[in-house]
Amino acid sequence: MFSEELESVIEAALADGTLTAKEREVLHKRAAAEGVDPDELDVVIEGRLAKMKREEDWLRPAPPSDKFGDVKKCPRCGEPVEPMAVKCSACGYEFRGVEALKSSQQLADKLDEIAKSYRDKKGNSFQQHDDQIYSMREQARVIKSFPVPTTKEDLLDFAITMQSKWKSSTGLERGTGVKTAYKAKYEECVNKAQLLFPNDPMFQGVFEQHQADKKNMSTQKKVLVVCVLVLLFSLFMYILMK
Repeated sequence: MFSEELESVIEAALADGTLTAKEREVLHKRAAAEGVDPDELDVVIEGRLAKMKREEDWLRPAPPSDKFGDVKKCPRCGEPVEPMAVKCSACGYEFRGVEALKSSQQLADKLDEIAKSYRDKKGNSFQQHDDQIYSMREQARVIKSFPVPTTKEDLLDFAITMQSKWKSSTGLERGTGVKTAYKAKYEECVNKAQLLFPNDPMFQGVFEQHQADKKNMSTQKKVLVVCVLVLLFSLFMYILMK
């Protein structure tokens, strides 16, 4: 429907299932540059958000109370503050001096619940091995669907955690899609940070590490291609000499 570049920006903005005022402003500017009607863009965005909400509602943790510490209204604009919010949805003001459960910990808790549900099952060693595989596949689905945070500190922590989990994935995690899920979520975090905080010094290390990761992966792919070509050439020469 839209250009590849605009679709990429829309995907990054909606990766966490929400759209802030700043993100909408960025999308409108990009759409205007391409001659896209902003009303048409809003219709498409709202439709995608509604679809994502239906798919991801079950992943969103229920708030433990109906207030955030001692804050009930935003000190800047006076709008009501949603439970567990770390930023005002109306004006973007970030609350300080209050505690909120980090997204990385929320995800870890969900994955622990899945792993525990399978560990509690009884069966022989073969069944336990199968259960472990099923558990990791389910964890991979949860990782892929988990919303990326939008507040600065939480996004930074989440990006670093996803990069670390991706790099430290075990053999079984690689075979069940967990490693791929962590990598995809790490990419989402970087895209979100580039959209919201492109020039923020806090994220420069993340951006530099991301570029280094891409360079290393490109080098590994080139080495693999060379090895395959050498192997095929050796096999071809062997057949000719027989």
